[in-house]
Amino acid sequence: MTADIEKETPQPSKDDAPEKKLDVFDIVGGDGLWQRCIFLLVLFFSIPAGTHNLVMSFFAPNLDYWCARPEGSNWTLDEWRSIGLPEDDKQCSRYKFVNASYPIDENSTVFRSDEVISCDAWEYDTSLYKSTVLSQWDLVCSREWLVSLSKSVFMAGTFVASLLFGQLADSLGRKPTIIACCAITLFSAVICAFSTSFIMFIVTRFFVSFGISGVYNVSFVLLMELLGPSERSIYGVAINFGWCIGFVSLPGIAWLLRDWFWIQVALTAPCVILLTSWWAVDDFSEPPLAMPKRGRSIKPKSVEQMENEWQKALRHRHQAEEDDGESNGDARIG
Repeated sequence: MTADIEKETPQPSKDDAPEKKLDVFDIVGGDGLWQRCIFLLVLFFSIPAGTHNLVMSFFAPNLDYWCARPEGSNWTLDEWRSIGLPEDDKQCSRYKFVNASYPIDENSTVFRSDEVISCDAWEYDTSLYKSTVLSQWDLVCSREWLVSLSKSVFMAGTFVASLLFGQLADSLGRKPTIIACCAITLFSAVICAFSTSFIMFIVTRFFVSFGISGVYNVSFVLLMELLGPSERSIYGVAINFGWCIGFVSLPGIAWLLRDWFWIQVALTAPCVILLTSWWAVDDFSEPPLAMPKRGRSIKPKSVEQMENEWQKALRHRHQAEEDDGESNGDARIG
């Protein structure tokens, strides 16, 4: 009796099963050539992002410096440091000289006052670095705090960019925001290299940080949007290798160039490549399904491309279901 009831009970057919919804990653794939090209762009830009973050350590390194010799003196450095600088502070103070044109001999202290005055000019050790931000604007002694100020201003640019460009990317789109940030970074970095004052230097450094942080943050979000859920953690970690490359390469660049101007130029050069690279990326690099949510229209080319890919994916899916049904039928007959 039980067997008859089970036999009469209708079994759910395959057609009655709920149809699986087709996800956008079923069309474009969660990890393909398209995503990897965007990943390489983001990875490449994270290299100058890392170098610009740490470059102040080489713009303002720990240098040996001392009070400059008085004008008109022909003393050697050893003579000056032995007779003209006090033992307890040779970097920020010196003795006041009555006449510095006399040669140093055993009676040199006659022309030197015991009064100690603050330095008004400095000389720097150029054995390693030919030119630094320290030596160009004398950021030593009472002006040493300006180095910390420049670092704080740079981080302020990062903070402002994090607040602003997320909203702009949602309203204007990922690609236009990235291109704008690339342009800001490029022009600010070039102007920074030609700074004629310390104020000009820190202002341009602010905009370098402002632009470079915007590019990195927005492009990182774009990459995560284009990846499938299972690939996001892998690529999210791998993108940090760009920072590591920048950190490792920066000491070598500084050692080869040894001039803060040329170091800045070298760090700016990749921005030109990146700006042109983002221009070359087509509009479909941005997730099209997000555009209508921002009130933006999708270009006809993108719509047609999406529709073709969608229909292609549906045909493949239906063909796979038919093949699966035929194989199951053959198995039952056998």
